[in-house]
Amino acid sequence: MVRLKAVYFITDEGFNIYNQSFESTDQDQDMVSSLILALQTFGKEVMSENVLQTVGFRGIQDENDEGKDIEGTRMILEQGDKVFAVCFGVLDKDNEERDEYKLRGQLREIIKEVEKKYTEELKDPIFRKNAFTGLETLINTRFFRDKMSRIYRQRYASLNEYLKYPRSLLFELTARGIKTYSFYRDYPEVKQKMKIIAVEEFDELVEDIEDRGSMISFQDCIERFGMNRSGEIFELLKLLTRKGVFEAYNFERVSVAA
Repeated sequence: MVRLKAVYFITDEGFNIYNQSFESTDQDQDMVSSLILALQTFGKEVMSENVLQTVGFRGIQDENDEGKDIEGTRMILEQGDKVFAVCFGVLDKDNEERDEYKLRGQLREIIKEVEKKYTEELKDPIFRKNAFTGLETLINTRFFRDKMSRIYRQRYASLNEYLKYPRSLLFELTARGIKTYSFYRDYPEVKQKMKIIAVEEFDELVEDIEDRGSMISFQDCIERFGMNRSGEIFELLKLLTRKGVFEAYNFERVSVAA
């Protein structure tokens, strides 16, 4: 088993295009990117290696536990043509080689998908993070499903909790929802929730999710509608999840009351 702590996707020029932390606090993205690039350079120049693939960090040992096997974090790197991925995680000591092999395979596959989908964006000499719209959705759908738990009925964390970690809440349009949304969009309870967001704007959101064949995070929604409308979009998505239009998922790091 791999217990992920953080994942970064970085261009070969050092731009951080995606990161996801599973800790209680987010890391400094620029600092981590600089560390990774420095290690890459070290691997190529000092060790005469094409790429440095694994770095281990020892855990903290209690002074009374001399000789105890320490659980440390490993940094796993996989390089593509234009993008490389880095995972910080703890591997099962009994299956380290198998776990690392599987994780590397997953990273290589998602790197291929990212490079295929964003071929032109990665060629652009001027880095524009907004050019990678949908990247978060792609990675969430293909790579992180085992880190999510489905949300049932009212078992959401508070809005304030999701505002701290807006990538921790995700919505997926269901097969039933694609067919029934046109009915629920005119449902009185839905209309009552809409004060700032126009129904046509929400139509566009649903169409985009359907076109992607994927899911959208609360972060995507905040960027789309603005922080001043985050409460309204949160309540709309919750209501339509209860109606079966969406499935809602929660990343492990956000606690949800039973």
